[in-house]
Amino acid sequence: MKQLTIPAFFLLLAFVAQAQGFTKIDAHARSTPFPQKQDTKALAQALSVGCTTEKEKVRAFFVWIADNIKYDIKSFENRSDTDPKEQEEKQNPQHVLRAKKAVCAGYSNLLIALCKESGIKALRVDGITKNYRGTVSRAGHAWCLVRADGTWGLIDATWGAGDVDFDEGRYHEHFKENYFFSP
Repeated sequence: MKQLTIPAFFLLLAFVAQAQGFTKIDAHARSTPFPQKQDTKALAQALSVGCTTEKEKVRAFFVWIADNIKYDIKSFENRSDTDPKEQEEKQNPQHVLRAKKAVCAGYSNLLIALCKESGIKALRVDGITKNYRGTVSRAGHAWCLVRADGTWGLIDATWGAGDVDFDEGRYHEHFKENYFFSP
């Protein structure tokens, strides 16, 4: 039992230490208002104030997106009735900033745009996931692969922002730390 307790303790300690290490960055991101225009460059610059590393900048982007962009349940539910080109247009960073809502592609595209404005390499990953019941979702999902300070990590701003209860058709805001720079 001791063998399991010690690694679990250090894993928990590392998780808490990471969260505490971003307290000031998170507070700054949460106090940064929406840009007056849908300008990713201005937003990236505003969020980068006080950041000394690439990872801190990416953290500010992640927190801001998670706190300010809402999940677009209607777009998700109507995706089969909408032209794919129109769907993708609604997920471009400027449209996401204007609408203040998106599906996973929009969350990812906005994070990538902010990273690009800051010279940070970021890629969108499109794939499939398992839902909370453990079954593979047929809908697909998008998240990001980001290289900050020489290290690659996975970031999912959509799942970091909250949860969608598709049975109820409701979005529940709930910031989740563990979707930032997952190994």
